[in-house]
Amino acid sequence: METQDITTLTGAIFSEEIRENTARLLKQKEDWINKYPCSLTQLHHKNESCMGDHIRNVFALAINLAAGYQLPKDDADVLLSAVLLHDIGYEPITMEGEVKDTHWKYYPQTNWSRRRDYQAHPLIAAEIIGEVPFFKHKEIQAAVKSHMGVWSHGVCPTPNSTIEHLCHTCDYLASRNSVSIVVKEPDINKYKETMA
Repeated sequence: METQDITTLTGAIFSEEIRENTARLLKQKEDWINKYPCSLTQLHHKNESCMGDHIRNVFALAINLAAGYQLPKDDADVLLSAVLLHDIGYEPITMEGEVKDTHWKYYPQTNWSRRRDYQAHPLIAAEIIGEVPFFKHKEIQAAVKSHMGVWSHGVCPTPNSTIEHLCHTCDYLASRNSVSIVVKEPDINKYKETMA
């Protein structure tokens, strides 16, 4: 998929309040989104060079599932906002270069460091989302908190609702090396017509 301003994807969100707040949060993390490598270990995300690529791939899956499942608009908005914001909690716990601290691990293959408690990034993302409450933010937080499923090793909740499961599934599929996603830029206008 051709790189573009990731905030343009928020155009698929029907609720103006959710769309504007999702775009605001993405804009705050824009430099990091376009710079941070998806996989510091290089074990997953082989087809995604930066977090922006990953977010776009997860979003492309989510927009198709929202239309395919004919989700109500409010639920679709929660799903799309959650997948766009699901990994923003990594930003405060990652740094380019080597951090010499026992609480951090350095990955020389990518020249990035992250805190050893990185599995808590969904909880950090949910906190960031909740700093300025907006329509449906609690549902978005719940989907973001549970997006890692069992791979958070008990640090975060597992998905319960349909939206939480869809968010987790989209993230999981996009991160697998065994799944190749050929993503075309989603046609947001066509999506909105389908959802009308």
